[in-house]
Amino acid sequence: MQPHRSKVEVIPYGVDLARFAWDGRRTSRVSDLLGALGGKPAVLTAGRLVGYKGQRYLLEACRELDVIVWLVGAGPLEPELKSLAFSLGLGDRAVFWGAAEDEPFTDLLHACTVFVLPSISPAEAFGLVQVEAMACGKPVVNTSVPTGVPWVSQDGVTGLTVPPADAEALRLALKRLLSDSAFRHDLGEAARRRAQSEFDQEKMIQRYWELFRRLAPGALNTS
Repeated sequence: MQPHRSKVEVIPYGVDLARFAWDGRRTSRVSDLLGALGGKPAVLTAGRLVGYKGQRYLLEACRELDVIVWLVGAGPLEPELKSLAFSLGLGDRAVFWGAAEDEPFTDLLHACTVFVLPSISPAEAFGLVQVEAMACGKPVVNTSVPTGVPWVSQDGVTGLTVPPADAEALRLALKRLLSDSAFRHDLGEAARRRAQSEFDQEKMIQRYWELFRRLAPGALNTS
């Protein structure tokens, strides 16, 4: 689209952010999740268990970190990733949740400490799940794949961005976040604000409406 950039209008995906707002009904469920962690922080990732999602690099990064790794999703690499987790000595510190439904997944988002999108190729075009984590006030560690991924959650603003397929860089980013609660909190709050200002579905609808009005002034019924 670059030759036609002047004719391109970019409107980001919008999400029903109300689904991710804190609800008192979550209290007991999230408390149960936190209790099961035994005081350890939880690092959460979500997506199909396939190669380009890069979950293996997250497992490798967490080998030397005192964390619980939560992996949400199903896919053909599940046996391989479970075997890798065992060989890395993660044992019960790597929890495979399968394809969680919306409410249980949102509970996991609220209970986790950091969300990670460790994708390694441009097949990850946007990473909508980042927005869901950001809406829950979570800092995101993502990768610098040449797509919209590092634009959604921005390095040093709403999280940290590392090179793809680099377990050591991922480990260092996680270590930095886990060791500095104030920094982590500031990134999480900035993430929440960015989700609300850029990725709310009402904002997306408003942007489409404004575009249509510019393209066809006076042609739309605004009543």
